[in-house]
Amino acid sequence: MKKVLLGLLFTVFSITVFGQTKQLQSKKEIDSFCQTFLTHLKANDVQNATNYLMNYWIEHGTEKQRSKQSFVAYLQNITKENGRVISYKYVGEKLDLDVLRRSYNLSFKNKLVEITIWFNKTQKGWTVHGFNG
Repeated sequence: MKKVLLGLLFTVFSITVFGQTKQLQSKKEIDSFCQTFLTHLKANDVQNATNYLMNYWIEHGTEKQRSKQSFVAYLQNITKENGRVISYKYVGEKLDLDVLRRSYNLSFKNKLVEITIWFNKTQKGWTVHGFNG
């Protein structure tokens, strides 16, 4: 009986905590994810870009909130300083074991900024692991 209850409790916990992150299943889905994210940025829609990225973010709870806050602050600062994203261009990617780093150049009126989105491979697909600019 204890094993059954513990198993049930673990299942509910797993669904509650780990079931919230969406998984990208292929390179095609990663391409689509990046295009949607960058389209939000180009439209100067930082809030939707952030929410979209966080749907695939691997961290949970407090860590996820901290990452989201720093990510929003970064995007708001860069768009405040440079205005809207005029265009974006794929730079390249690097795969190391189960980590994929995809880089893009964001073109502003007077500045070019390179950003990198980090993806982690899990048993069920790819999740966003990090972002830097």
